[in-house]
Amino acid sequence: MKKIIILFVLIVSIATHAQSDKTNEIRLNAFAMIAARTMDISYEHYFNEESAVGASFAFSLADKYNLFAIKQEYAVTPYYRYYFPSYAGSGMFLEAFLSANGGFNKEKIADLGEIELSDDDEEIDEEYVGLKYSDFAFGVGGGYKYASDGGFVGELFAGVGRNLSGDEKVPTVFPRLGVSFGFRF
Repeated sequence: MKKIIILFVLIVSIATHAQSDKTNEIRLNAFAMIAARTMDISYEHYFNEESAVGASFAFSLADKYNLFAIKQEYAVTPYYRYYFPSYAGSGMFLEAFLSANGGFNKEKIADLGEIELSDDDEEIDEEYVGLKYSDFAFGVGGGYKYASDGGFVGELFAGVGRNLSGDEKVPTVFPRLGVSFGFRF
């Protein structure tokens, strides 16, 4: 509940400082909500028709592992996007991103080898354990965005990153997938 209140305050404060020329945008990733019960909200600011920066804030609402055998607790992902010339801030784009992320990585106990368990790790059952991790990732992605004149925004995107620590407890790949809807103001 505390996370939802903090997120609400963040959205309201961004909206109250909005500019009138519609250079700001807020989106909710519906795919993450449906597929992984993850609240993933993004904010994006446009510098011009081809260039934008933004950040995604994600946290899990579920207490289960996703199809990548990860139970992600949080991810804060700032990004830079280049939009190919079309309609301002609409059309195909490429992005580069960083991510601070953490959660639990599901591993077979028999495959752990030299990895020592800590008090933060969680026992799933007799065969599996969840290894607690936090790391930074760097990655690239791309997608397509539609923006109406009225301010409605829809986007499809996919990307992949690599967690940088090299720690055996940390998943190597950081996926970024979404079908997002929102508004531009």
